[in-house]
Amino acid sequence: MSLPSVCGPSVLHSILRQHRAILAAAGAAAGVGYCIRYLLLHVRRARSHCVSNDVDVELIDDSVRAEDACATWHAALRTGSFVPALGLDVEWVRGSSCPAALLQLSAVAPRSSPRTLCIRLCRMRVLPRSLLALLSDPSIPLAGVGIRNDVRRLVSLVRESGCAGSATFEVRSGVELVDVACGAGCVSTSLAGLSQECLGEAMAKDRAVRCSDWEAEALSEQQVNYAAADSSAALRILLRLHERVARPPPLAAWLAALTADATDGSLARREAICDGGGASPSRAPSRKAGRRQG
Repeated sequence: MSLPSVCGPSVLHSILRQHRAILAAAGAAAGVGYCIRYLLLHVRRARSHCVSNDVDVELIDDSVRAEDACATWHAALRTGSFVPALGLDVEWVRGSSCPAALLQLSAVAPRSSPRTLCIRLCRMRVLPRSLLALLSDPSIPLAGVGIRNDVRRLVSLVRESGCAGSATFEVRSGVELVDVACGAGCVSTSLAGLSQECLGEAMAKDRAVRCSDWEAEALSEQQVNYAAADSSAALRILLRLHERVARPPPLAAWLAALTADATDGSLARREAICDGGGASPSRAPSRKAGRRQG
């Protein structure tokens, strides 16, 4: 594996600067091979926790770390350390036997910037139990554009895994952002469109990245940034839609009502949440524009 395939120039420069003395001593004592192995180890650690567009991003490709991270997040969502909602998105490769290659989850603490977990499901032999518990918790809304398709892929992956509880695994709290935005008077039907309309921010949608290999041995910095931006934008749009309600209830109550609506499909409750504005959510299109290989 070459260094350019593992990290970008800025990360490599930072690692070299921080560990210059150690590398020099190791080079004198054990030769170039040891230096390269040491450098690769710290590059991988640096890339597993990076910052993208003001979003704290952690890339996870093993079940143990995913188990710990999801358990910590679930507790934070249930206790109020995080706002009780997640932005969710899934990347996949067309024609692959793996329904979901990468799962992105974004959360935010009150008065803080979002943080994102990018979980490489395609690299895990065993799916973390804490992840299944988090996704199946009916009290935590999972917001995204095209959420129904993403949920179908996740359920399919879990069922195919044959892990404990897979036969009865369900995700009941998916919230389609297009539906909620339409009820709030928005006209956009894509994530990029809603980002521009609700946040005033343009999203970079590079087709080469969107259609790249999400099951590659190592994801590029561009892939990680692209993926994290999607789930982070979904969460921020959801929170901005709450602000657009004419007489907004407390955020926690509004999110709880959204989750209840996602569970029972009540159109009347959805219209009440969105304050009766705009077109009926039942007629709002639910799709992802210009999706990647999936």
